[in-house]
Amino acid sequence: MNSYIKNLLSQKVAGYVHDEIKNISKYELFNMGESFIAPSKKIKQGLSEFDPKKLSAYLDPTYKEIRQIIAKKLNVDLKNILLSVGADEAIGIIPRAFSEPGSNSVFAVPTFYRIVEANIMFKINVHLVGLEEKNKFKYDKKFIDKFIQEINNKKARTAWICNPNNPTGNVLTQKQIKQILDNISSESILIIDEVFFDFFDPTGKNSAVNLVKKYKNLIVIRSLSKSYSLAGIRLGFVVADEHLIENINHIKPVFNINALSEEVAKIALGDRSYISQVAKKTKLIRKKLISEIGKMKNYKIGGNSETNVVILKHVSKDIYEELKKRFVLTADFRKSLGLEDLGYVRITVQDEKKNRKLLSALEQID
Repeated sequence: MNSYIKNLLSQKVAGYVHDEIKNISKYELFNMGESFIAPSKKIKQGLSEFDPKKLSAYLDPTYKEIRQIIAKKLNVDLKNILLSVGADEAIGIIPRAFSEPGSNSVFAVPTFYRIVEANIMFKINVHLVGLEEKNKFKYDKKFIDKFIQEINNKKARTAWICNPNNPTGNVLTQKQIKQILDNISSESILIIDEVFFDFFDPTGKNSAVNLVKKYKNLIVIRSLSKSYSLAGIRLGFVVADEHLIENINHIKPVFNINALSEEVAKIALGDRSYISQVAKKTKLIRKKLISEIGKMKNYKIGGNSETNVVILKHVSKDIYEELKKRFVLTADFRKSLGLEDLGYVRITVQDEKKNRKLLSALEQID
């Protein structure tokens, strides 16, 4: 075991993947943030026409075709796009591309645990800026000022923030993103995880991607895992200035995306109406679910979610364990950074039938 793994294990970040659960098929799953809506119907037809002979050859190592599709969709240049194995690979590589062991990185918390974990593994000093429960974990002025101050005071090489936030679903405005970038050093790189963004804004007009051409110290991470309902193909991408992309490319595996994943992604991205339908349907069912939970007196929702995930706690009971007893599995955020000992779990919005099962279990606990 080398010193990097030892460092990670010594500062283990609480996650929510349930390795200890046996017979997981017995549970109703509300834990992984996956979309309840099936992938684009065009994928099945497209794959029926896929030539299996393509599997015998290596792909173009630049992945030019799929990158061109993504670049056109986002209105950026080809040189601004880099593919990754889901968002996870990008999160794991970026610290190694831009930071040194012993350098500083700032994080808005609560957040996706893998972001902090990836930096700890590379022996980067972690500095947390917390969102306040009393303000429903909003990205307010007080937080933005504190986040900027911490980046500057620590001379942070990187700063990380999720938009929308994972797990709260709260949204950071483009104006706030500009404020951060305008008030930190150009030597500090702002990384925005937009994995859940399409649930909030399928048009992309409010995305930080639109700021990449102006700000040379901005990186945006996106994925097809959530809103496109394609977690199984493991395809994400990074959008950034070409010099940042070049840096990441130096340490990225050459053939990190396989032929089937590429084919599915091309078909999915070509279905222009799909993502807007997903966003609309998810919003309707999320609002209905939140409204029903709001009628129960002993529950508290911890954010103003604009995505398919919501954090929730019971005022006096351990909701994670209580739901687990009733074979409902949620994402365990009870020990997560920024939410320590507050009792929150993250639930993923499902279809109405499954949501009724969740509501029934919550009523039993209440």
